[in-house]
Amino acid sequence: MPSEGPTFEAKALLKGLNERLAHLVERALVLEMHLGASRGKLHGDTPTERYSRFMSDCCRPRSALDLMKEYPVLARLLIEEVDTWVESSVEFGARLLADWPELQVLTGEVTIGTLTHLERTGDRHSKRCTLIATFASGLRLVYKPRSLAVDTHFQAALDWLNCCGWSPAFRTLWVLERESYGWVEFVDWQPCCSEAEVRRFYQRAGGYLALLYILGGTDFYYENVVATGEHPVLVDLEGLLQPIWPGEVSGAEARLKAAQWTSVLRLGLLPCRVVAEDGTEAVDISALSAEPGALLPKAKPHWQEPGTDRMRLLWLRSGRIGHSHRPRLDDALPSAAKYKPQILAGFDVAYRLLAERREEWLAPGGILDRFALAEVRVLCRPTWTYARTLGESLAPNRLRCERGRGDFLAQLGRLELPSAEDLLRCELSDLDRGDIPRFVAHPASRDLWGSDLHLKDFFTLSGLSAAATRLQGLNEADRQRQRWLVEASLLTPRRERCRVLSDGPTVDWEALMAAALAIGERLEREAVLGNEDATWWVAVPRPR
Repeated sequence: MPSEGPTFEAKALLKGLNERLAHLVERALVLEMHLGASRGKLHGDTPTERYSRFMSDCCRPRSALDLMKEYPVLARLLIEEVDTWVESSVEFGARLLADWPELQVLTGEVTIGTLTHLERTGDRHSKRCTLIATFASGLRLVYKPRSLAVDTHFQAALDWLNCCGWSPAFRTLWVLERESYGWVEFVDWQPCCSEAEVRRFYQRAGGYLALLYILGGTDFYYENVVATGEHPVLVDLEGLLQPIWPGEVSGAEARLKAAQWTSVLRLGLLPCRVVAEDGTEAVDISALSAEPGALLPKAKPHWQEPGTDRMRLLWLRSGRIGHSHRPRLDDALPSAAKYKPQILAGFDVAYRLLAERREEWLAPGGILDRFALAEVRVLCRPTWTYARTLGESLAPNRLRCERGRGDFLAQLGRLELPSAEDLLRCELSDLDRGDIPRFVAHPASRDLWGSDLHLKDFFTLSGLSAAATRLQGLNEADRQRQRWLVEASLLTPRRERCRVLSDGPTVDWEALMAAALAIGERLEREAVLGNEDATWWVAVPRPR
C-alpha cells in the first residue's frame, strides 16, 4: 500500500542556500577585508587568523548592518534570494505532496520514503531551477519547473520507432507531465559489460542522429546526454524543434550557416570544438567524443589563497568535463571514431525507416503534430554570456547603487535581430533579479516568448514547419549528404611523417590528372553558392 504522503528533512530544503548567499556577498566581503588590512584594522598573527577574525566580526549584527548600508544593491539581492528560496521550496513541497500517489505508481516503489536530499542544478530561470530529489529509499526523481510536453512526446516518438522494428530498442523514460512543471525518471551513469553493449550504444547514437536531425534538435552536448550501460539517454529535450531565425541569406557564408543549422552538425552529438578563452586549445564539448577531465573552454571565477586575508579573485579555466556522457568498458573509454560503422549503420536504418513511414509523422494528429503546443527553448545568446555578465554584476562597485549595476548589465548590448530593444529589455529584467534569461517558442508558432515578452511572427519558419520540410525532403541524396557529415566529423586526425622516396614507381600522370579532375568536380558539386561568392562545408562547426 502506498504511504499517505511525503515527509521532509528540513536540512534537505535548506541545502545550498548558504552557498548561494555566500556567492552573492563574497566579493564585497573580500574587498572590505583588503580595505581593513590597508587601514591596519585586521588583527592576528597569520593570514588565516586575520581572515577568521574579520569574518567573525562581520557576523555581528552591527557589522552586517553597516555592510548592507554600504552595499544596498547587495542587501536587495540577499533578501530576494531568501524569498525566492522559500517560495520555490514551498512550491516544490506542495507539488510533491499533490503528485505523491502517481509518483509512487510510476516508480513502482511501495514506500518512497523521506526526502533526504535536494540538489539544485542547471540554470535558474524565472526564480526556479531543476531539482534532483533523493529519498530515504534511495530513489531519485528529477523535478523540472517547466512544461514537459516535449519530453512526453519525444518518449512517444521513441516508442514509435521501437514498435516499427528499430533495433536495438531505445530506452524510454517515464514522465509525469503537469501544466507548468513535471517529474522525470532520474538516469544514472552505468558502465558497459561487454563489447556487444558498446556496439549497441553507438548504433543507438546513430539512430538518435537521424531522429534529432528530423526533429531539428540542438544543444545535445556532453552535459545533456547520460551513458547508462548500452543506452545513450537524452536528459534535456528543450532544444528540439528549433525555429528558423530571421536573417539575410544571400551570401555564401550565410547560406552555409543556414544549411548547417538544419543538418546533423547542429545537434551537439558529433565532435564539436570550441576555442578556449586563453587561445591555447580547441576543446571538444560534444556528447559522443568530449574527453572526460578536459578543461572547459570558458573561464570561471576562482579564489586564490581562500580562507586567508590574501585571497583574491581570478578568472581561470578550472572546470572540467565530466564522464557521464561516455560509455566505459573495463578501464577504457571506447571512442566514437572506432565505432563509426555502428554509428553510420544506426543512422542509415533510422533515416530510411523515417523516410518510408513519414506520412505517419506528417498526417494531421500524427507524431509531429503532437509537439505543436509544446514549449522549446531558443537561445538568443550563449548561456555563458549571461552567466559571465551576471557574475561580473556582483563586483563590489556595482553593488553600491542600482544605477551602476543597471548600467553594467546594459553593456550586454543589443542583438542584431528584429525587436532588439524589446529583447534587451527582457534580458536585463531577468538578469537584474539573478536569472539566466530564457526565451521559448511553441513548435507550431513563429512567435517568441520571454519572461515579460511576446513577439509575434518573430521567426522566419516555425519549428514544426521546418521539421515537416525536412521530413518531406528525405531522399537518398539528403541521406548521403548527412551521412557524409557524420563520417567526416568522426575522422580522427593522424599525424604521420612524410617520406621522400628517391626510387619509386613510375608516376602515372594521366591517373593523377584524372584524380585531380575528380576532386575539382567534387568541390564544384559540393559548393555552397552565394550571389557573388562560394564556400564549402566544414564538418565540425562551432556551436551556436
